[in-house]
Amino acid sequence: MKSLAALLFAISVLSALPASAQYCEPLSYFNASGSEHVVIQNMPTVWWGVLMTPQPYDAEVDSAYISFGITKNNTPLQYDSLQVRILLDTLPLFQVVDTYKAAIPPNFGGTIPDDYWVVELNFNLPVALIPPGRSFWLTWRLLGPAADEARIRTLIPAANQDRSHVINANGTTTRVSNYLRTGSFRDSVDLWAETRVCYVNGFPVELLSFAANYRNEAGVLEWTTASETANFGFEIERADYRSDGGRLTLWRKLGFVNGHGSTTLQNRYTFVDEHPESVMDEQGVVRYRLRQIDYDGRTSQSAVAELQIPVSVSSVQLFQNYPNPVEGAAASTRVSFSVPDKREVRIELFDLLGRPVMTLADGLYDAGRHTLDIGPGRLAAGSYIYTLTSGSLRLTRRLSVLD
Repeated sequence: MKSLAALLFAISVLSALPASAQYCEPLSYFNASGSEHVVIQNMPTVWWGVLMTPQPYDAEVDSAYISFGITKNNTPLQYDSLQVRILLDTLPLFQVVDTYKAAIPPNFGGTIPDDYWVVELNFNLPVALIPPGRSFWLTWRLLGPAADEARIRTLIPAANQDRSHVINANGTTTRVSNYLRTGSFRDSVDLWAETRVCYVNGFPVELLSFAANYRNEAGVLEWTTASETANFGFEIERADYRSDGGRLTLWRKLGFVNGHGSTTLQNRYTFVDEHPESVMDEQGVVRYRLRQIDYDGRTSQSAVAELQIPVSVSSVQLFQNYPNPVEGAAASTRVSFSVPDKREVRIELFDLLGRPVMTLADGLYDAGRHTLDIGPGRLAAGSYIYTLTSGSLRLTRRLSVLD
């Protein structure tokens, strides 16, 4: 839907903003209809980079999106790290506008390397400011140390191979197509990456609705379009992991809903997430967004809709501790659970060898949600398992403490 490149989504129905409102758009150059070619690289990987060109106005790099997988190894509960830099387009490429390093959680879902994370990095104020008429590089590398290999997601043939490069140590660049052109591999290559930029002086925008509601123990997403042009459809994404502070988010694709092509009629859409409780935070919040796709492969992205799961639910729930990972042994974390009726509950923490570390709860609890704090200094750096037992029911979560 080409018009959505100039639209913003809202969590509820909103009136149109004035013409001076800030306008944001994605910058994406990979061949969305191409075939995937997986590049296997030992960690640490080279620096990968995509040249981004915003419109010739004052632009801020609001967020970055990168897709990759991590090869399984013998230490699946350890964390790897990702380093991202925003560089101005002038050579040599050491003019760093912004930089960020983040911990990547282990493969809890068990699908990587057969699946990919879509990593969102939100840049805190002051955001990376790009002068009018300038381009910038989104660059990244995976550092390890837990995983042996990274799976870099590329698409072939390239739509914009001159934008996808390897950043060399001396500040020069090598086109990825040339970097990979060895043996039988001869195709041109696009790296899968994009950014979201905002133009600080604003553009006229139109707002549509996007809301998430909790019904019958499921997450019900509903959104409305005012008109559509060449709209192929919507991918639905859910935030399955957020770092403490929210600067890094890992999004997982839940499904796809077909669009209505080109129409001036209002259309309503619905998607149901059957198991939102598996990723809710300590406040019971689950986050979703839409990725709208045109027939020509161009995309737009919605704002985030938050689903609030009530404290009292109809089944026993053990929630992910927050924050997770715990940033150092001197930090604290919180474990929450809920029960639908008054019952006996026991929650124990174990190390990875199955040895008991501590008992967090052991007694009779009223219906509702309950919170347990693990104070600073109580856990050494490492990975743990905590379990809830109530009658014959047993639920398990993982907890990590970084050095």
